[in-house]
Amino acid sequence: MDRPNVAKDELRRLFVAIDIPADVKERALEMRRALEADGWQARWVKPEALHLSLRFYGNQPVDSVPGLIERLRFATGAAHAFELRTASAGLFPNARRPRVIWLGVEDHTGTLAQIATSIERESRDYGIDPETRPFRPHMTLARVRPEEIATIHDISRHFAGFERLAPLRFEVDHCSLIRSELRREGPIYTVIERFDLGSS
Repeated sequence: MDRPNVAKDELRRLFVAIDIPADVKERALEMRRALEADGWQARWVKPEALHLSLRFYGNQPVDSVPGLIERLRFATGAAHAFELRTASAGLFPNARRPRVIWLGVEDHTGTLAQIATSIERESRDYGIDPETRPFRPHMTLARVRPEEIATIHDISRHFAGFERLAPLRFEVDHCSLIRSELRREGPIYTVIERFDLGSS
């Protein structure tokens, strides 16, 4: 829904995400410490900024936000609270040329995928360009610059260790529309609207 000739101050960089509880953030910090101790270099996401994205919108006109909120409220209102648990960690796009370090989640109820599908449908019907990438739920822990790849070694040992960690379970009872403001010191996230599951 980006419009031509719209000034930057009339746009908002938006995404929909699920909050991450403190114990999962601590798990992410443990993974960071283990990797840094072995010499890995990356741009790590601050613990308070960790989230599970459901849909990234990019820049959207300010005057489109109220309508988007209504669509998202409809998309999430029929769902109920559900449980997720942490799963395997990995690298995008692959271990040979990593760009992103991530921590995955498992949803045995299928609710997460249903909500993501509903959000995508309502967003598309609202006029936002469809998402072309498949939905792969994960938390981005860090981003790796090309010049940092040389510091990454013995990947299999680390990720095999992460696989052995007991999964952490957490309940999801809401998601949020969030504004992202890109800054030199890292993005600033502001919740625009919270959507409680089962609110319809």
